[in-house]
Amino acid sequence: MYQDGVTEVRANRQQGCWTVRYAAKATNGGSIDALALATAIAAGDADLLAKIIATNARIDYALITSPSTVAINTRTTCENPFGANTPVMVRAEFYHATLLAWVSSEWIYAGSTSIWGCAAAYVEDVGINLMIGAQGFASANLNSGSSLPMTANYNTASSCRIHVWKVTA
Repeated sequence: MYQDGVTEVRANRQQGCWTVRYAAKATNGGSIDALALATAIAAGDADLLAKIIATNARIDYALITSPSTVAINTRTTCENPFGANTPVMVRAEFYHATLLAWVSSEWIYAGSTSIWGCAAAYVEDVGINLMIGAQGFASANLNSGSSLPMTANYNTASSCRIHVWKVTA
């Protein structure tokens, strides 16, 4: 060991073996071939790209927008763009006129007289339900989990949209 007498302590020499690991395969550093490694990396990249393309082919997306503003304390049923009995994942957003942005807020039930949020849900044989809380879209006083910070309660009738994803096997 070497020490400079003040702060630095480090080894004078190191012993060991370098091992390169790529795509869960280890290669002994003593017999590494840079061209073969580059070829393996390129093949791995091509394989990953093929898997990404195959995965993306299984995902479909649609956006449902409300034809008019949506009032608080309402439930609206929208047609499922992929068919009434096709399971989908959904995410609702409302347009915040003060922030000039689309905002998502989770459903908050803080008691029978304090229900906030903008949520959507797939319902088999029905479609997609859009639900707005009885008190409004988002609360500044509750940790509502909205995508943007709220400095005031937002309970103004607003445009809404629902992101809809269909994933097939």
